Amino acid sequence: MTRAKKATVAANSAKPRVYSYLRFSNMRQKAGTSMERQLEYATKWATERGLELDTNLVMRDEGRSAYHGEHIKRGALGRFLEEIENGTIPPGSILIVEALDRLSRETVPKALTQLLAIIARNIAVVTLADNREYSGPGIEKNPMDLMFSIMLMAKAREEIQSRATRIRDAARIRATTFERERKRVAVGKDPGWVRYKEETNEYELVPEFVTPLMALIRYFRGGASMRSCFKMLREDGIPLPPPRVTSKGRVSKSRHGKVEHGLANTSRLVEMLSNRALIGEKIIVLGRSEENPDGESLTIKNYYPPLMTEAEFEELQQLRTVKGRTVRSSSRIVGVINGINITKCMVCGMAMGAQNALSRNRRADGLPQDGHRRLACTGIKKTDVPCPAGSFSIVPIERAIMNYCSDQMNLSALFVEQNAQRKSLNGELALALAQVAKTKAMIQKLLDLVEQSDDNDTDVYRERVKQRKAEQKQQEQHVLDLKYRIESVDRAAHPKMAEVWRDLREGVERLDNQARTKARQLVFDTFAEIRIKRTKTNADVLMIVLRSRRDVIRVFYIDRKTGERVRDETVEEYVEELTHRRSTRRGRAAPAKAA
Repeated sequence: MTRAKKATVAANSAKPRVYSYLRFSNMRQKAGTSMERQLEYATKWATERGLELDTNLVMRDEGRSAYHGEHIKRGALGRFLEEIENGTIPPGSILIVEALDRLSRETVPKALTQLLAIIARNIAVVTLADNREYSGPGIEKNPMDLMFSIMLMAKAREEIQSRATRIRDAARIRATTFERERKRVAVGKDPGWVRYKEETNEYELVPEFVTPLMALIRYFRGGASMRSCFKMLREDGIPLPPPRVTSKGRVSKSRHGKVEHGLANTSRLVEMLSNRALIGEKIIVLGRSEENPDGESLTIKNYYPPLMTEAEFEELQQLRTVKGRTVRSSSRIVGVINGINITKCMVCGMAMGAQNALSRNRRADGLPQDGHRRLACTGIKKTDVPCPAGSFSIVPIERAIMNYCSDQMNLSALFVEQNAQRKSLNGELALALAQVAKTKAMIQKLLDLVEQSDDNDTDVYRERVKQRKAEQKQQEQHVLDLKYRIESVDRAAHPKMAEVWRDLREGVERLDNQARTKARQLVFDTFAEIRIKRTKTNADVLMIVLRSRRDVIRVFYIDRKTGERVRDETVEEYVEELTHRRSTRRGRAAPAKAA
């Protein structure tokens, strides 16, 4: 859409000011002569009457739909109406349009209200197609002009609805017969990473778009934030996709004149990560309106060349919903065990966070001193009674956990199914899938009843369908959650994962943020909780309790300065000690209660 030039208050003039409003709804019309034709007619009309077309306020709505009222909500006509209201457009002015349907294709009451609002401000509306003028005095003299305008509005609305119905029906037929006929469905936009080849009637991948896109997805899976993904892309020397090119071979630009790359910012990346075209599906939404904002959704499978499997796509969606998983781009040091909401204080149970003093003196190799990077219980500040746990260096803790998981025997042991709850994880998934299927069947039955029922019962059944669809959405999300849990556990327990941990140890020690981001994701996938405390018997020893995603618990003690394991403890010993500690607390509290 071309922006309207700012209007200025008219100087005293005997001649009325003439304004032109130009609009088309489909950007493909821009390649034609729609705008030039409308402007030429308006100029000719003004010249023939000894008037001059005002050039200070140029109103163009390119690609704005009058059916949905976009030209009023976000377009030049909406701003023109505001100029009329605040008096910038003087009474007695003339607004020229090609036809009434340029002003509106909304419902007759809305279109008529809009026209009367303009006329009420003593602004005349001239339609060039039929050479009619709509003004207060004119309608007063000939009321049939108003009746004629209502007929034109109804006709414009009916034509656009009829056209929309034909387009929807054609798209629906193409979508349902695609698997058999393999004909292109020219509805909606294709993703930037594919292009259509007319000679083969097939889509092909665009390598210069696919390469950076898959790299960004890989970084995001590894734990990087959206902004950090682009930073890593630049560091790896991978260029962004080339500028978009229109069907006429021109470089596509935004309304501000900037070249559009199609994958130039985080908001575009967010859109693409949720686009099911990644798995080859094309989603068509038909019949969207104010009354039905969701419209009718049709899914065509195997339409585009897929970039990933459906399981990988669902895992990607799950990762997008996990809070605290990604690293902020502003982080100078990526936290491996902190910032992901799993590291807790064993004394008070509150989260533990990092405290870095990076401006203090450093080691000979330029890295911070181990003691200047600390892990502290947030309970020190957040509770009425401060937690006595204090803080300790995070470096030996990270080192101990990285070393522990670099041993395949230790890593495999974390994923041994030792309780009935985790053994039934696959059973939970089967039940969840069965529940989704049951809900879908109930929705179909209700839809059948809608078709067979009287008008009085239709609304009741439709409301039930709406409720069931909401239930189905929740059930499908539960299925995705279970799939993600199974997938992440299987990935973390893979026989070669210990090698991945080993390869990252050096990078974690050197504070290489890419290595630490990958290690952070491994920690997140492997552990449900990490609990830490300083032992009472020896202040130089830290106790670490690891609970895996399958509720397997491992306990060991480390030297708080070096991270070396001092000794391990069996789960039975840990549980016995925990039980003893709790009973001791209750025993101490009992006399106070009796008193």
